[in-house]
Amino acid sequence: MQFDYQQFHIDASPLDEGGHYYGRAKIYRRAPVGGDAVEVKYSGDLGDYSSDADAIEAAQRWAIQWCNENSAWVACNDCSSITLETDMAAGKEQFEEYKGFTIRVLAVPEHSPHPPDIQFGYAGYVCRPSDDIRYSPSRVNFSHAIPDLPDAEAAEQAGFAEGRSIVDGTHPDLSIDGL
Repeated sequence: MQFDYQQFHIDASPLDEGGHYYGRAKIYRRAPVGGDAVEVKYSGDLGDYSSDADAIEAAQRWAIQWCNENSAWVACNDCSSITLETDMAAGKEQFEEYKGFTIRVLAVPEHSPHPPDIQFGYAGYVCRPSDDIRYSPSRVNFSHAIPDLPDAEAAEQAGFAEGRSIVDGTHPDLSIDGL
């Protein structure tokens, strides 16, 4: 089932596996006239349901809740570079759309729990917004494992700079060839 909600297009099509229906949703930022819609969030499996209708309903509820919580970052006029912040148990993963790619960066503290003034590294990857990132060929991984950056914000900025260099083709070792 596909529908529009706020500035998003939602595909709440379940996966049918032999009588078991798995709720899942993909959320796209609606494209300007003549442009391509850009996937901004994939739910993964939301649960196993006994009917197609129940799986669709669960996916719709999840997608609408996500859109309500995250619509502010999409409501910009120049969406060539957008950053999204998602709370995670170990930190905040940052998302940036850049030249048709998604760059994801997670600042990683030297150790956790971390006291004030701890240094950070980062881990991240570059992918196409519509790719299934569970498979390595769909993404280019990168990291800065040595925690020598002064704080999480500096780690995120360095991670995005490395991700943009991969997209731009200026990274010395990594490229987007094949994505």
